[in-house]
Amino acid sequence: MECIIECWLVAVVFLHPLLHPQDSKVKRFDAYDKEWLDFIVDSRKGKQPWSGYGIIEGGVADDRVIDAVEAYINGYADVEHTLRQLVYHKPNYQICILSQEIVDKYLQFKSYERI
Repeated sequence: MECIIECWLVAVVFLHPLLHPQDSKVKRFDAYDKEWLDFIVDSRKGKQPWSGYGIIEGGVADDRVIDAVEAYINGYADVEHTLRQLVYHKPNYQICILSQEIVDKYLQFKSYERI
C-alpha cells in the first residue's frame, strides 16, 4: 500500500504582536529558569499549570533540553545542576494560545500553499 503525505504551509498573523489582550491572563517565560522548570515539571506530572491562562509564551522543552529536565524529574540532578545545564541553550520560543476568543479576535488567516 502506498502512503502519500501532503504538506502545507499556513500563514497566520497576530494582529497586534506587541500587545496582549488585557482581558486575558498571560504567562511569559524569558529564560530557562526555576519558574520555567517548575512549570514544565508540573505539566509532565499532569498538574495543568497552564490552567487559567489565555496565552503562554516562552521556551519549549524540546530535544535540546529534555534530557536535563528528565534527569531532574527522575531525581538524578538537583535544581542547580539542571539550571546550569539549561543555561547553555537559548530557548526555542513559542506562543501557545489557549483561548478561542483570543484566536478569533487577534489572529488573521493570510494564506496557504502546498509545499
